[in-house]
Amino acid sequence: MKKAVIGLSAAAMLTATSCALNEQTNELETTWLFWALLAFFIVAAIVGCIQNVKNEEEKKERAEKLKTATKKFHVSAKVVGVNNRYQFIVDDVDKRIILIEATGYKKIVPFDKIMSVEMVEDNTMISSRSIGRTIGGALIGDLVAGRAGMIVGGLSGDTKQTKRVSKVEVIIKMRDFNDTALHIPCFDARLETNNTQKDIKPEDSIFGPMYKKGVADAIKITQLVDIIIDQIENPSMQPVSATPTQPSAKNIESADTSTSIADEIKKLADMKAQGLITDDEFITLKSKIIQDK
Repeated sequence: MKKAVIGLSAAAMLTATSCALNEQTNELETTWLFWALLAFFIVAAIVGCIQNVKNEEEKKERAEKLKTATKKFHVSAKVVGVNNRYQFIVDDVDKRIILIEATGYKKIVPFDKIMSVEMVEDNTMISSRSIGRTIGGALIGDLVAGRAGMIVGGLSGDTKQTKRVSKVEVIIKMRDFNDTALHIPCFDARLETNNTQKDIKPEDSIFGPMYKKGVADAIKITQLVDIIIDQIENPSMQPVSATPTQPSAKNIESADTSTSIADEIKKLADMKAQGLITDDEFITLKSKIIQDK
């Protein structure tokens, strides 16, 4: 819509400024300026189309690179960034998280090195969860409870919609003197606008949806790390994505076996509702739980 309005405005300006009135016939006649401006707009349109095709090709290339790099890990859960710029993976089998960027950058962090997770927008902390406590403007508990829509709304600016945003990221702090933090760039205005804008309006028709996806990705990553922190604080907690242990004869005879199955299935359903696992993953894991029990 915005491009159409700009095009109509340009066409009107082109007509108004590049035509001359013939005093003899009392009609508008085109001048050299008209043809020069027309040629300019045609070239600009062609360049724009070429750039769009190039952007789509780069997006597909990034997706293919991420797909190839992912094959080396057990993917318990994942988040694919805006325009396939990165992939965040939780490997609950080998107990580690992995950040893979289409640029070739890759970082692997074991669960036991994770100290905290923060969601930050333009250097303002939105939420923070560390071992032992939760702080911040939006509690992680709220995110896990499914209030992502409220958080996105809160990040999208005030009622006058005058806010501009440049970056949304998740910061995972680690127990490592040589590598203290992992920064996950969920949205970067300069990157998505090819360095033409340092920030964007959340309601922008082109870049606004990218920003909102970046926020949703940041929330999901925060949720996943929050679950990992729960496991660190309570080692006896068994994640539903892990392979269940074979129950003993005593457990089979126990009257609470069916309750245990129901609890695990409920956890799966909660994860699916939060978007942490897909419908197919839910069906597969549920079948595995029932079979193993």
